[in-house]
Amino acid sequence: MFASKASPLRKQTHKQESGDQGKGKDFISLGLQNGHLVFSYQLGSGEAEILSKERINDGLWHKITAVRTGKQGYIQVDGRTIQHGQSPGRSVMVNTKGNIYLGMDHFTLLDLLIHVAVMC
Repeated sequence: MFASKASPLRKQTHKQESGDQGKGKDFISLGLQNGHLVFSYQLGSGEAEILSKERINDGLWHKITAVRTGKQGYIQVDGRTIQHGQSPGRSVMVNTKGNIYLGMDHFTLLDLLIHVAVMC
């Protein structure tokens, strides 16, 4: 569950550097994009992006379900309509060679303090 008012939850932008061919670029991301919940993942052969139909940036608490099994994924907001999606290609799992971040991208404490100060 999360409250969408003043939440740091937002869609992360993942960039692939030229020549990397997707190595080490797999990710799973859950965030907000223009008020909609967005569930994205990259398994190495293309990105899936699943967007909720309803906007949830209303300051209320929402129950979010996000599931990925192989290439298939879905999201559900407040037990209502399920939005499905799937990643392209043959890859079915996330491969990571580095850190895994839960809650937000690899911000430092200083980055977080600056972000919060700007919001106030």
